[in-house]
Amino acid sequence: MQTNRSRCRPVKSAPTTPQTYQLVQESNPMNLIPNADTEMVLAQLCHTLQLGSQLADAPMRTVDGYFAQLRKLGIFHRSIVLGPVIVSRAYGVDGPGDSGELVQAALTTNFGAAAVFWNSEDYSYAREAGTSESDAFAAARPLRDCVPAIRAVLWPHIPPLVVVLLGQVDIS
Repeated sequence: MQTNRSRCRPVKSAPTTPQTYQLVQESNPMNLIPNADTEMVLAQLCHTLQLGSQLADAPMRTVDGYFAQLRKLGIFHRSIVLGPVIVSRAYGVDGPGDSGELVQAALTTNFGAAAVFWNSEDYSYAREAGTSESDAFAAARPLRDCVPAIRAVLWPHIPPLVVVLLGQVDIS
């Protein structure tokens, strides 16, 4: 039995293996099953997000560490590579009611794995104006500083961005 750090109730879990990590990567925890037991669905959602966050933390530190070294070595100019928008959610009672928040996976030369938090209207405007990369660079936050749910769902999209960013440098 695994005890979760947040308010989620303890859930039974399988041992953490590469297959479990693959399952977390491929699952969509927000895709709730209709007519399922509510407590079971909530417990599974908590478990999936916590496990995904825990599995992301070590490789995220490694990637961020390498990007810190590469930044010090001077191989990159200030750059950002944008991945897909992974989270779309309402702001809630404190936010504007006419738009939502989008969270996009990103990789920056400043600090490595990142999340870009957009107002949905600002995101649309930046894409239409062709300024999404510069706007995203200014708004990017280190993924390691984000809440566990954001780390869990964005991390699987970071490794392909590493390949894209490394592909922008040609050393002959």
